[in-house]
Amino acid sequence: MIPESTREQILDALMRFDRELRDTPEWAGWEERPIYRYALVHEGRRYPVQQVIALATGGTTQGFSGGAEANGYVTQRGFTVLPLHPGETPNVWWVNQGGTYRNGRDGGFLWSPLVDPRGATLSHWTRMSDVRAGDVIVHYSSGSVRALGLATGTVYAAPQPVNFDEDRPATWNERGQRLDVSYHELTRAIPLDGISGKLQALAISDGPLNRVDGVKQGYLWRFSAAGLRVLREASDEPWPEWAEAALPAEPGMESNGWDEERFFAALAAMCTPAGLAAARHLYAYAQERGAKFTWNLGPMLMVMANLPAGGRSLPVFGLGEGAQDVGATWINFQYLVSGGIPKEALAELAAQLRLLPGVRERFSALEGANFARRPTLPLDELFSQPGTVERFEAAVDAFLQRVMQE
Repeated sequence: MIPESTREQILDALMRFDRELRDTPEWAGWEERPIYRYALVHEGRRYPVQQVIALATGGTTQGFSGGAEANGYVTQRGFTVLPLHPGETPNVWWVNQGGTYRNGRDGGFLWSPLVDPRGATLSHWTRMSDVRAGDVIVHYSSGSVRALGLATGTVYAAPQPVNFDEDRPATWNERGQRLDVSYHELTRAIPLDGISGKLQALAISDGPLNRVDGVKQGYLWRFSAAGLRVLREASDEPWPEWAEAALPAEPGMESNGWDEERFFAALAAMCTPAGLAAARHLYAYAQERGAKFTWNLGPMLMVMANLPAGGRSLPVFGLGEGAQDVGATWINFQYLVSGGIPKEALAELAAQLRLLPGVRERFSALEGANFARRPTLPLDELFSQPGTVERFEAAVDAFLQRVMQE
């Protein structure tokens, strides 16, 4: 069993690791060693989970196991754990949330009881312990898929969340288990009745559908990358990079995805010459700032600009295909907040961007959602006016400077 410690003690341990261990021969390049599968991610930096716990508790790494035990310990204290080798294929899950969806989304979690009123364990609850950091979760509620989720840790024991009682099934008791999740709510939910036939044809083992095209009674079910592909084909909006990466390659699709030349050739069909010029300007701006670009491996037209800031690489904005095949850029607030960027810095960025014409209404729900949003800005609509691109870039520059000062 891991000794008790507080969030503040873990924060102190992170600073101690940076100060005393990070640059030593023992820990140089630790992330590349196959023995380490997960990292605690804080303010854009990665830390070995077990070593941080040992520093926080004053013990060693010998008295407890890595993986689920260690990951659950730190996620329970509000930290994010992600896989070190995201090239490993993530599992895909389906959760039936019903009335508990709203509270789970707002709080960033899944929660279920440990046993039913008879004291029996049920497989659709015990599957929670099979979810690992980096897995993708499909969130279903009220007849539609409403969000995609990224598991940011592993399950841990937790009482029923505050304000959960009014929405949970009457048979649930208060002792339970929690899994922390980063939600990406879809702008347009995907109705089940339009895709159930395709999902039934996949015959997913322990999957969520019954034989009459409805969902099974139960909480968490296994899903598949092929099922995720069905959802992707039914959705016409940008998806998070981690969700796109979980999709299987389509037959005949080049495995290396997009590159600069093919990207801009395809984008030219989605916007006016002025919108295309704005996209090229933003791309060149990112290049000048030393960005590393992440090209989507799937069919959707998308590239992320990861901008350097104080030793970190931040996915501040992306370019590509918006709703209804319109060229767009989007601001990755949800990635930035889940990576530990202070909300004050995100609020300042949002305030500067709201000064641009047409942006204010697109950012209307941002703070209320704790920045767990990725608002899309159509290139033609917002960037065809003179000076708008330069003002956008100035706002991003000010944001990066603020982050480096933290």
